[in-house]
Amino acid sequence: MAANGEKRKIGGASAAKASERIGPYRENLPAKAATFYREKGYLFYGAAAFVIVLCVLFAGGTIGLSNNGDYSRAMYASSLDYTYTEAHNAFRFIDGYTIALSEDSATKNVCKILFGKAGLANYPSIQVVPIRISVVLNLICNKLSGGEMDVYRIGILGVLYAVLYALALVFLLAQFRLRRLWADVAAKCAVLFVLCDVGYVGYFNSFYGEALQIITLVFCAGCLLRVLLHEPDERDVFRCAAAAVLFGWSKFFNIPAAVLLALLLEGVLFFKTKRRAALAAGLASVAVLGAVYCIVPTWMDTETTYNAVFSGAVRGVEEQTGKEYLEGLGLPAEMICFQNTTYYVDGVQNRLETEGYAQALRALSKKDIAVFYAKHPARLLQLLDISVQNCGFIRPFYLSNYGPGQPRITQAHRFSLWSDLRLKLGFDSWAGNLGVYAAFLLAVWMQLRARRGPRMALTVLFSAALLGYGFVVPVLSNGAVDITKHQFLFVELADFLLLYAFAAGLNGLSAHRTRTRAAVCLMLAVCCLAASPLHAQIVSIVGETRAHDRLEPGAYVRFGEYGGKMLTWRVTGVAGGTAALLCTESVCEKPFSAGSDSWETSSLRAWLNGPFLQGFSVADQSRLQKTAHSVLLSHETKSRASAGSNDFYCTQIPALADWGSGSAYRCSVSDEVCLPDISMLSESARRGERISSFDCCWLDTPYFYGGYLLRCVFPDGYIYIREATAPAGVRPVIHIAAETSLLGSGSKNDPFVLN
Repeated sequence: MAANGEKRKIGGASAAKASERIGPYRENLPAKAATFYREKGYLFYGAAAFVIVLCVLFAGGTIGLSNNGDYSRAMYASSLDYTYTEAHNAFRFIDGYTIALSEDSATKNVCKILFGKAGLANYPSIQVVPIRISVVLNLICNKLSGGEMDVYRIGILGVLYAVLYALALVFLLAQFRLRRLWADVAAKCAVLFVLCDVGYVGYFNSFYGEALQIITLVFCAGCLLRVLLHEPDERDVFRCAAAAVLFGWSKFFNIPAAVLLALLLEGVLFFKTKRRAALAAGLASVAVLGAVYCIVPTWMDTETTYNAVFSGAVRGVEEQTGKEYLEGLGLPAEMICFQNTTYYVDGVQNRLETEGYAQALRALSKKDIAVFYAKHPARLLQLLDISVQNCGFIRPFYLSNYGPGQPRITQAHRFSLWSDLRLKLGFDSWAGNLGVYAAFLLAVWMQLRARRGPRMALTVLFSAALLGYGFVVPVLSNGAVDITKHQFLFVELADFLLLYAFAAGLNGLSAHRTRTRAAVCLMLAVCCLAASPLHAQIVSIVGETRAHDRLEPGAYVRFGEYGGKMLTWRVTGVAGGTAALLCTESVCEKPFSAGSDSWETSSLRAWLNGPFLQGFSVADQSRLQKTAHSVLLSHETKSRASAGSNDFYCTQIPALADWGSGSAYRCSVSDEVCLPDISMLSESARRGERISSFDCCWLDTPYFYGGYLLRCVFPDGYIYIREATAPAGVRPVIHIAAETSLLGSGSKNDPFVLN
């Protein structure tokens, strides 16, 4: 017993010693983990960001952005060329390009690629630097793998951008730490959730400047948080100046915004440190940015000026008003013939030269355009309303994400919850954007209330100036052409402000004294962002439940059947005693044609006016009226036009989509059954009616270029483009006599029945 007792005693002593070694470690593990998180946790988020970006770009098939005609300027400055016919692969992501190796040794080729001057005069952007580095990395990979040395894979550039982006996010997230661990985790996860969305990082597998822009802007945001929330040192003076210069040089459009950032960063540094070096660095960065602005190629100014006038100032206005606007700009009134066109329309550049208008256009400056809008503020507000309606998009719809294995304009939705959610919230409204900024102001006041003075004033004023620049200048300087892509800076800034307000709100909720203000901050942004979609939903419901006493726009009719199911239609217009009816849902999915964008020769037209009608009774078929309707034509089919003088450019915003359709090339076609056109859906959208279905549905309206793309209404309610050979939903349009005996109330739940 004693022996056993001694053995137990020894065992107990051993267990006690083990407990002394292990127990405290286990007990302190959460505390140590929390300490490690607070000191080095930002490294985890940087690694997570890197993995997310790589998964978005490469997991399940490589994705990227297709060439919209802007690749050449960056490629030719980086010893790269195409390996394909550009037009044949338009709207597709292409991974492979060719490296121009013209020297007789590897060393000379590398030196030429890294330091050569070729192409820089045409595109002197800092964006060329990472692209050139990626070319050399491709050479190294080709050498190690034994592949052909002149092959360039853009995915290596994507990985390089992913590394830089992860480092920028590490720097940003290291600058703040919220009071509570849960709040800190939630705020930093929100940063990754928003800023690693495919709408942002999809640019990494491309030659667009937006990729470097988002990286440098994250770096600038990190610098701003550092100088606001910490005690800066000498390195921050130069770090902030470098961040502003890199951001401005990433895209020439950013230069004025970068000047504002440089003044903000160095101004805060000066007020905090009283060091003259901050003023010197600020002036030096402004001088460098000014020098970069002076070397911007003149071709960019000519193109954007043309677009600012003819796709901006005079777009969509009456001809006489357009002539008055042109004279106010100092241009000949006869140039109204270019209304609703862009500089890239076939024949425009040649006409400008041969008809003697080129010199007058070159003499027009951006200052003249700004003065014009100062004299016509109502016109400026009309264009800014276009801008605000495009603010929900992070990525433009026409930049496809998949390669040749998928139909053109097929976008990936990996890690796209934020960009998808953004389209459903009120970012496309004045209330939503003003609400985000109001929440940001409240958050700044909450965080800096103990440090009121110059720093707070600079932050508020310069943030407003940055937002104003990103919102107003794109439409002033380039009109409504590619407005979604040109507003990328504004979208980024709005997301940064929202993230700041969200983090400040979480931080306030974790402290008893500031909970009320924090809750107000968060609810303000949420309510403003929800106001616009809620209003649209209410308008739609009211329209669907409203009773009618005749066939008029908005009334519902039950008529005919297909596949054994009765069809419901909505009246979209009444003219000349005839009512146009649009089927409320698609009846099936079919390709438009074997490859052509022509409605006249399409297989879908033949099916709608043949087999589709077999489901209708003889009596129903007798009520259908064969009606002539206009069909717009693309560049490839405009030789068949019976009217019109311009190619038709269509925005994805339904209420704006038919601008310029009245002067577009078109022909007249007679059908019993047809597809909706762009004007029909735009008018419905302006009445507040829901134009989307559960699947994407064809319009008869072609894309202006290519000969194989047509407009489609997608489930999110916007109008994009789709390849003619791809399947899409079919929502027929028919015409019946407007003066008809009716039963029912004409609402969606009690549609009219023809008596």
